[in-house]
Amino acid sequence: MSATADIDESRSLIREAFPVTKHGKAVNSWFVAARKLGLNTVGRAECIWKGSARRIDAWEMDALRAAAIKQRERDRDEADRRIQALRRGAETRLASMGSSTAG
Repeated sequence: MSATADIDESRSLIREAFPVTKHGKAVNSWFVAARKLGLNTVGRAECIWKGSARRIDAWEMDALRAAAIKQRERDRDEADRRIQALRRGAETRLASMGSSTAG
């Protein structure tokens, strides 16, 4: 892969792994990313986030990929919980409708 492709991929991965929607602001995402990825500075996380990093080390790319996978798993688990809650609610409503019309 070229350096440009690595930088583009890392930019996408860091935004996926540390979404602003979860952390409130981009700056917060940078702090969390720096801490969780083991980056030397928050500025390094910011450079990756903005796509202005000149290079991405292999260990950084590995850490970003692992963090993105973990975030996907969390998102999937949250979606599963929401689906189950909706299903339980629908079943409860259907059961109450059936009992009210049965009498």
